[in-house]
Amino acid sequence: MITIIVCVTIILMNRCKSEEAKLKREGVFVIGSLFNSSFGADNGWVYKYEYYYENKKYVRSFAGPIGDRMIVDSLMFFKILPKKPEVCRQILNNRVPKCFRKIKLENKFWNEIPSCK
Repeated sequence: MITIIVCVTIILMNRCKSEEAKLKREGVFVIGSLFNSSFGADNGWVYKYEYYYENKKYVRSFAGPIGDRMIVDSLMFFKILPKKPEVCRQILNNRVPKCFRKIKLENKFWNEIPSCK
């Protein structure tokens, strides 16, 4: 039984590393919206967000500490895999410029984090 648990853990860790490497190489940036937050386990928060890629809406969630960037209805950058858009990582250290609040974001994606220029 322990052997099975160890094998499954190793497989899952390698899968996560593989996804991270693919995101780094092939990922594109999209802008999504945080639409819900609630208190979760272990004194943390669970945030739900949505983003669009090729006219399809994706809803995901992540756990983390509350912060000034984690306000419901705020926009956030996410990096996704174009061939598997449900693979997504939030980019917490970059604020979305206000100019993006005025445009439709459903079909927008970028190879680098965009600016208002």
